Amino acid sequence: YAPLAGDALVRHLTAKRIPEQLLLDAGVAKRSASGSLYDAFRGRLQFPIMIDTRRIAGFGGRVVPALFEGSDRGPPPKYLNTGESPIYRKSTVLYG
Repeated sequence: YAPLAGDALVRHLTAKRIPEQLLLDAGVAKRSASGSLYDAFRGRLQFPIMIDTRRIAGFGGRVVPALFEGSDRGPPPKYLNTGESPIYRKSTVLYG
């Protein structure tokens, strides 16, 4: 589960000394217009996209609609997957 809070994962991973650029490259964080990092998968139920039985290539997330009720920004995309990255190439990973 990825909470709706804007930077819960970013704060956790940077506290573990994971470099910001790695978070961006992995697709789990994005940079705002002001330059700060925020979680890419907010308010979603997360599941791993596996390369094989031991390695995670990326993440998929299904929105939890109740978290966004009353939001003035409109509904977010129902599903959101990690974008292309050095280890996740959508054309080479058989999803599911």
